[in-house]
Amino acid sequence: MGVISWDSSRAGGLVEHVAQYKWLARLYALLRRRRYASLSHLCRENQLRYVSIEKSQPDVLEQVLSDWKPELVITSGCPMVPVHALSSVHHGGINLHPSLLPAYRGADPIAWQIIDQVSHLGVSVHRLSQSYDTGTILGQTELPRPQGVNRIDLARTLEGDVGFELLNQVIDNLVAPGNLTETVQPEASPTRQAKRLSLNLIGDRWKLNDLSANCVWDILKYYNQCPDQWLNLEGWRTSFSWRPVSIQYIDGHESEEPSSHWRVTRKGFTLCLENPFAIITLRAAFRRRNR
Repeated sequence: MGVISWDSSRAGGLVEHVAQYKWLARLYALLRRRRYASLSHLCRENQLRYVSIEKSQPDVLEQVLSDWKPELVITSGCPMVPVHALSSVHHGGINLHPSLLPAYRGADPIAWQIIDQVSHLGVSVHRLSQSYDTGTILGQTELPRPQGVNRIDLARTLEGDVGFELLNQVIDNLVAPGNLTETVQPEASPTRQAKRLSLNLIGDRWKLNDLSANCVWDILKYYNQCPDQWLNLEGWRTSFSWRPVSIQYIDGHESEEPSSHWRVTRKGFTLCLENPFAIITLRAAFRRRNR
């Protein structure tokens, strides 16, 4: 068994350098409240083969797979793998995608499902193909969408807990002749392409008055920060990021309708986003780079 970091140009060079030294890697992981400092640290600690390959080197990827001779390649959250690189892999490649395909194909499906306020989330396992997230579906799992969950916990649920269980089922079916069911996807997706969304892009593209209180709360909790564009701040308050603390529904009624009457009230290190249906409280925090 081995792990390939595909498109290593996106990885943090300093972190990978730190991970080469056992005591530094453990210290870094401790400070970051993580079990491992990096993917290479995880592999070394668990005696797994590891190699980092840039996206511009598909021939290197093909050679590594040929040398390792894996039975199956599993991908998740990485750039598209060239199908020709899988020619030596007995069962080919499969991908774990956090949506109910063919809906929300693309790099950021969870964020788009929150924007669209879908009632249910899902995970799909599909074969790798020549284009993003269009291969035949080998398995799917659906679950109700929880409200007010940050992206780390939501990804851990979908791509970790639920995703691992689905992957195990699909792998069992792959190796047992006759048990595998494959569903061909339609060419077109019923939803827009789930392109990567940053907090700034959300602030530029969606205005508060176009969103319901539930949707605003879900976005704030998912990113753990409010887009600057929604606050129109001046002076010292622009030096801080503003984190969601609580939501209070007026008269106890949750609102799923957009409101054109949002306003921002300020009191020291606390801000409130208010409309006729809800009051969302934000608190100042040291600013991080917008994600």
